[in-house]
Amino acid sequence: MITNSLPTGFCECGVCAHNVTMVGGRGGSAGSRHPTFYCGCSYYANRGRTVCANGYRVRMEDADAFVLSKVKELVLQPAAMDYVIDQAMQRLTAQRRDQAHLPKQLEAELRKERRQRENFLALIGAGNAPASVMQRIGELDASIARRELRLQELQTEEPSELELRRLRSMLHKKLNEFEALMHGDVPAARQALRKLLAGRIEFRPEEKNGDRRYHLRWAMTVKPLIGDGYIELASPRGFEPRLPP
Repeated sequence: MITNSLPTGFCECGVCAHNVTMVGGRGGSAGSRHPTFYCGCSYYANRGRTVCANGYRVRMEDADAFVLSKVKELVLQPAAMDYVIDQAMQRLTAQRRDQAHLPKQLEAELRKERRQRENFLALIGAGNAPASVMQRIGELDASIARRELRLQELQTEEPSELELRRLRSMLHKKLNEFEALMHGDVPAARQALRKLLAGRIEFRPEEKNGDRRYHLRWAMTVKPLIGDGYIELASPRGFEPRLPP
C-alpha cells in the first residue's frame, strides 16, 4: 500500500503557503481495490474553501514522476555541472577583480583588532580592567576569526585547468550515483530530493480555457554534489514547468 508521496514535506500551496501533501485515498475506478492518492493543499483538505481556494489535486504518481524528470533535466546532467563550474569560475574572477583592495584592508583591520586585544589582556594582567573587558575580548576574538577566514578565502588560488578537469570528471561520476538514488525507494528518493532543493516547491494552480494545471516553481542547489564552496543553481527566471492534470 502506498503511504507517502515523494514531494510531501517540502511543497507548499501557491495560494495559502501551507503544505501540499498526500490527500485522498478513495477507491479507484469501479471494481478496483486500489485507492487513488493525490497531492493537494492540506489546509484546503482539512478546513475547506473558507481558508484556501486551492481545491485542485493531482495524482500522486504524476507529481512524483514530474518532479523526478525535472530534477534530472535541470541538475543531473553533465552539462548542468559544467555550467555550474563555469559560472563559479566567472564569479570568482569577477569578485577578485572587484575586491582586489580587500586583502590589504582586512590585514590593516586585523592588526588594529589584535593590538586592541593585546592591550585589553595587558589591563587584565595588571589588574586594572573593568568587568566589561572580557566581553569586549570575546567580541574581538569573533571579529578576528571572521576577518581571518575572509582573508583566507580571498587569498585562495584559483584552480588550475587540470584541477578543473578532475572536478568535472568527478562530478559526472557522481551524477549517475545520485540519479540511481533518486529513482530508488521513496524514502531514499525523498532524502536525495531534500538535499537538492534550496527551499520549497510551490504548487500554484492555474485554469486556462477549462484546462486545470499546476505551475511548479522551485530553486535547486548542487551543494551535495560539489561540497564546500558550492554555487547555487536556481531555476531560470520565469521557468514554470507544468504538471499534467
